[in-house]
Amino acid sequence: MLNVKNEVYLNIPESAKKIGRANQTVYQHWRKWGWKPYKFGQTLLFRESQIQSWLEEQITELTV
Repeated sequence: MLNVKNEVYLNIPESAKKIGRANQTVYQHWRKWGWKPYKFGQTLLFRESQIQSWLEEQITELTV
């Protein structure tokens, strides 16, 4: 986790843990999901706020 100017950035393993998926799933699908990557050295980072927004979009309302 990297914190820059009040924004938290997560690497692949941290991002995978946040969404409850395997690291490989994140590696394979981050482009399809529309996540914008940032590089810190050779490490891909994603904004935690962007991942949270994506998660909220994935939730569908269930009607009974």
